[in-house]
Formats: sequence, structure tokens, C-alpha cells
Amino acid sequence: MNGYATVAGIQVSGVSLEVRDNVFEPSEDLPIIQSKYILCSTLSSIPRPSQGRYALSRRSDFTNIGAIVFSPANVPWHVRTGGGRFRSVSCEYDPEKFQAITRHGDDWNDLELRACHDIRSARIAQMLQRLGEEAVAPGFASEILTEALGVSLLVDLSRYFQNIRGAETMRGGGLEAWQLRRIEDYVTELSGARPTLGDMARLCGMGNRTFMRRFKASTGQTVTEFVQQQQLTKAKLLLEETALPLKEISFRLGFASPSDFSFAFRRAVGQTPSQFRRRPAFVSLPGNATVMRSTA
Repeated sequence: MNGYATVAGIQVSGVSLEVRDNVFEPSEDLPIIQSKYILCSTLSSIPRPSQGRYALSRRSDFTNIGAIVFSPANVPWHVRTGGGRFRSVSCEYDPEKFQAITRHGDDWNDLELRACHDIRSARIAQMLQRLGEEAVAPGFASEILTEALGVSLLVDLSRYFQNIRGAETMRGGGLEAWQLRRIEDYVTELSGARPTLGDMARLCGMGNRTFMRRFKASTGQTVTEFVQQQQLTKAKLLLEETALPLKEISFRLGFASPSDFSFAFRRAVGQTPSQFRRRPAFVSLPGNATVMRSTA
């Protein structure tokens, strides 16, 4: 059965915030469609492989799903997954709320739809992380904070897609698909060192400044933001799926010392690596506190 259990949530005007425990069975082409706009971030590792494609896109090949996914309302989405469990935090927006703030209609182009599978923004990631923490442990004026952060998310998301659209009109355009794959493979597979701008530019056969401009045109984020997000994803995977000591993890990620790694991780996540490792990755709620709903 494909579905999710609601762990915690907060409802405000036009926005529904939920932390969910998701369950997916292996599928080669799972169709998903919803009437609201959904911005979702994983709080634990997603099943691998996980890929998606949007039916409206002329370039309908599957692409990898990242840590943050945006699903436009009423746009058929097809998912290919190896199946498994993972925790996520999601913000669902009513169409009126979304369109009033973003001023974005339903004219999604191919670049935008492909970008929806992997929203690469440190600011959006941090706000979703904070919203997830607020949903699980609400404090004073939680509804006010949730609505304010929900609006801020839409503003940043709108700017993100404006950058994506701008890629079509920028001189020189963005990077080719093979160049983006080469950069992703380089950053993912690198061990014992930090990714460098020079190495990435050389892999794409261009100078540093041209590479930086074209990378942002293609992804909507800077090279630094991309590297930080990829390093954070690798750190979470190593903490969740291995028993490696922090010294070894910090070395693999290219940090000078475990203390440098711990400082950077806590600044990004709000927890120390040890606290993150000890937290439960998947929690089944007792009795009728669990609400399972189908995603298909």
C-alpha cells in the first residue's frame, strides 16, 4: 500500500503543514495527482532509486528526485521508486493562496517541471526544517509562525522559478544535461576532499565565471549552495545508514576536523550529528493517532 501517516500538523489560512511517515511499494510508474500545490522536504533518506517525470513536459524522461520536491496542482506526476519508508515535512497550499503570492499561473515550462523534482535552495531547506520542528513540538504562537514561514517559502519558491525561467533568455544559456550529471557524480563520489569550483568548471570544459553563471541559470542556485546541500545530504546518509565514527565521516566529507563538521552540520540542521543519529527515523503512532491516506 502506498500512503502516509500524519505524525503532526498545523493548519493555518490556506496552508496545511504536516510531518509524515511515508510508505511506498516498488513501482516503475506510479501516477500521482493532487488539487493543491505541495512543497515537500525529506527528513530521512528516501528510497533508492527514486525518479519522477511530469506528464505535461515535452521532455518526459525520468530524472532523479532530490531532498526537496515541489508538486504543482493538477499536474500529473509519475514516480519510479524502489520502495521503502521515509519521513518528510510538507506544506500544502490552496490554489488561491499559492497564486496570490507567487503570481504564477499554470503555464509550467519544461525547465520548471524538471526542476520540481529537485529544488536546490538552502533557504527553502532551512525553513522547511524549522517548520517540521514546529509541527512536532509547537510553541508560543505556532500558527502565526507557520503562516509567516509558509508565505516566506512561497516568495523564495517564486524567486527560484524566476531564475529558472531566466535561464532561457540568458546569453549562453545553462549547462547541458551531461554536464549537470557529471557535476552531480563528481560531488557525490568525491571522498576525503571538498569539491572545488575549478574542478567542476574543468569537468564542463569552461572557465570559472562562465561555469558559475551557467550553473545558476540551470539550477536556480549558486555553486556554493549546491555543494553545501549535497554535502549535507551525504552527511545525513552516512549518519543514518552507517555506524562510522564522526572522525571518519568528517574526513570523507573533506572537513579539517570533526569539530568543524559538527559546527557546520548543527548550523544547517539545528542538531549535532550525534543528536541527529539518535533520533528515530520512522515512528509508528499508537492506536487511532495514525491516519493513513493513499497517495495514488
